[in-house]
Amino acid sequence: MPRFSHPLIWLMLLSSLLATTARAADDTPDWTARCQPSSGLQGIRFHSLSGDLAEDDMTITLLYPDGQQRQLALPPGQYHARGTLENVRSLCEGVAAFAVGPHRVLMLLSRDDRPGLDQLEALLVDTRQARVLARRSRLGALKPNEDSFVLLKQSSQRYWVRLVRHILPGACDCVAGDIEDWFQLRISGARLQAGWVGAARP
Repeated sequence: MPRFSHPLIWLMLLSSLLATTARAADDTPDWTARCQPSSGLQGIRFHSLSGDLAEDDMTITLLYPDGQQRQLALPPGQYHARGTLENVRSLCEGVAAFAVGPHRVLMLLSRDDRPGLDQLEALLVDTRQARVLARRSRLGALKPNEDSFVLLKQSSQRYWVRLVRHILPGACDCVAGDIEDWFQLRISGARLQAGWVGAARP
C-alpha cells in the first residue's frame, strides 16, 4: 500500500480533494480537452462521427498549435471527460495526461462500458507523430458520478490510480458497495505494464 508519510503529499491530496473539480464538458458528442503549451498540443478532441452518443463512435484527434489535426488510430468508443485528483498536474483539462518522456504522453481515459461502469483505458502516445505506442483497455472500473481520477505519481514512469476491485456481496445497488484499490501503470520503453498493487483482498 502507498505511504503518505511526507506532510507535503498529505497537503497536496487534501487541497485536491477540497477543490471543486468538474468535467471539461457535459456528455456531448463533440468536446475538447484544452492542453498546456508545454504538452506540445493545443487540445485533444473527442468527436462522435454520427453525432449520437448512443453509437459509441467517438474518434480522438490531437490538435496542434499550428492548426494541424491528427487523428489517433484507435477503435471508436465513447469517452467521458474526467479530470484528476493527484499529486502532479495534468497536461490537459478534463483528461488525465502526463509527460513520460520527450514527445510522449500517458493518457488515462474514462471509456463508457454500458450497462456497466466506465472502464479505465490507458494510452501511451507519441505526440510528435500522433501515434499510439501502446494501449491497455478495460483495466478496471471507475466509480460513477465522479468527475476525477484519484491518482498518485510514483515517478515519471509509474502511476497509481484508484479503481473498483471488488463489488461487496449483498450490498445496496450503490457506489458504497464498490470497493476501490490501487492499480499501477508503469511505462517500460514503448510498453505499458499494468496490475494491482499488493495482494487481493477477500
